[in-house]
Amino acid sequence: MDAVASQFRKAQGGTVILDNIQQLSTDMQSIMLHVIANCKQPPRIIATASPDISEMVIEGGFLSALFYKVKEFTIALPPLRDCQDDIMLLADFYLRHYNQEFHKQVKRFDASAQKEMRVHSWSGNIRELKHVVRVAVLKSRGEIITPKELDFDTPTTGAHVQFKLKTGDEKSKITAAIAHADGNLTKAANLLGISHRTLWEKRKKYGLI
Repeated sequence: MDAVASQFRKAQGGTVILDNIQQLSTDMQSIMLHVIANCKQPPRIIATASPDISEMVIEGGFLSALFYKVKEFTIALPPLRDCQDDIMLLADFYLRHYNQEFHKQVKRFDASAQKEMRVHSWSGNIRELKHVVRVAVLKSRGEIITPKELDFDTPTTGAHVQFKLKTGDEKSKITAAIAHADGNLTKAANLLGISHRTLWEKRKKYGLI
């Protein structure tokens, strides 16, 4: 708690960004609520969550008191897959960014690569797009990115089978799925073939919260 309080004190008069707040454990939610409530000059708080955590509040997976503390004003952002016109604009932006970072001279995505990027589901939204472009720039040996350089991270059927829960090994499968999903609980639930609520219940059951 002291570490969290210290960071909030340092940010007084500024802004604190709580990224993917839905991933906070119950204990950390309580700590965060206590720190915010007792901070004399709390900083401006911007919290991001995917999906909407209002269902988690109803189901008991997220503290309602903390939810209403950070939910004074909500901006709903559509998923990247619903913003077709933005996909290549963002891809070109990150292409230039990673060209500069890695001292490369990749000029563009070819037509086939653009087509694949437009039809991809982008379950990881902009983070996934940045990753795909970054890897493509690193893999490219020329000036044009083709489909073979695109490393999409959408789980395959095999991935779902790998993490399918079986009696007796649930805890290890859940731990592995969360690690594979880089801590993204929504993605982990999809890998396991269960709902976000069920994942929360099983994490609580096995002491993973």
